[in-house]
Amino acid sequence: MVLRGSAAATAVLVHHDQELRRVSRVPQEVLAAARAVAHAEGYATGWAQGRQEAAAAVHVEAARAEREHRTAERAHADLIAQALTALDIAATGLAERCAPALADAGDAVAAIAFAVIEALFAHELAAAADPALDAVRRALSATPAGRPVLIRLHPADHAAIAGSAAADAAGDQGRMVNFVADHTVAPGDAVAESDAVTVDAGLHAALARVREVLGG
Repeated sequence: MVLRGSAAATAVLVHHDQELRRVSRVPQEVLAAARAVAHAEGYATGWAQGRQEAAAAVHVEAARAEREHRTAERAHADLIAQALTALDIAATGLAERCAPALADAGDAVAAIAFAVIEALFAHELAAAADPALDAVRRALSATPAGRPVLIRLHPADHAAIAGSAAADAAGDQGRMVNFVADHTVAPGDAVAESDAVTVDAGLHAALARVREVLGG
């Protein structure tokens, strides 16, 4: 058992009293002084022991608080990880469920868009006074300026344009323009070649490019 404070001082004092009684008569002043010293020693011993025990208790409490803090942090991190995992699973499931519907909707929109564009192109061809000459002009505008140009046309369009005033009008940009008949070119279309540049200016080619972009 550990004695602190006044209890420790009393124990030390009793011990000193017992020792003093064993010797011959001791002056009261010496006895009082001895008792004071004993009391101080007992108090100091008890205080030191109490301080050590208090420090040990604080250390134990701090260690316990640190363990609880780390446990709480791990629990919080686990909770966040579980929430993120659940969110990822939900998002993946939603994407998988919605993908077919979105794909079908996208295909439908693309088909409608292509139908509208195709109708506009057909109207453009029907309204044009000379679709082949329009194609020639588009081809010339897309080739390098000031460079000779070779333009391929459907044979029927070539017969109508080459060597005519229309051909002269197309080539009035101050460069040499030659026309050749090509069965691979659709009526109303024109393909221009200038240096390393090839331009397909026909509406049919443009319509095919639109179909490819729309996934049709």
